[in-house]
Amino acid sequence: MIKFNIMTSDVVINSNGNLEINSYEENIVQRILFKISLDKGDWFRDKEIGIPWTSEIFKIKNQKEQEEKIKTYLKKELQNDEDIEKINEINIESDIQNRKFNLFFNIECKNGKDLKIALGSEVISYALRSYR
Repeated sequence: MIKFNIMTSDVVINSNGNLEINSYEENIVQRILFKISLDKGDWFRDKEIGIPWTSEIFKIKNQKEQEEKIKTYLKKELQNDEDIEKINEINIESDIQNRKFNLFFNIECKNGKDLKIALGSEVISYALRSYR
């Protein structure tokens, strides 16, 4: 898969002017990021895919309840990925007052490699970046 810049969603072009290509692990991380950053209803081809960040999750005022809802949606997306064998860990640090959070998860890929991924709300999506 073509490599994308995580902050801008632009394709990455090397110094020779060629498109960069992901490794197997980078491919998984990029795909996961795309899946969890999509705010439900934002993709014109299928309004049902994505995580309901702005329509549901950020409307929850109880921090524990909000974190559980995020974990539920994250698990669903991770379990449905073709290259993920097992979810070893999911942790969330959230700050409801400032509408920020950090996601940490450890997954085992079907090729046997473990991936540890840490994402902050600032890299999740454009919808979330402006939701402060």
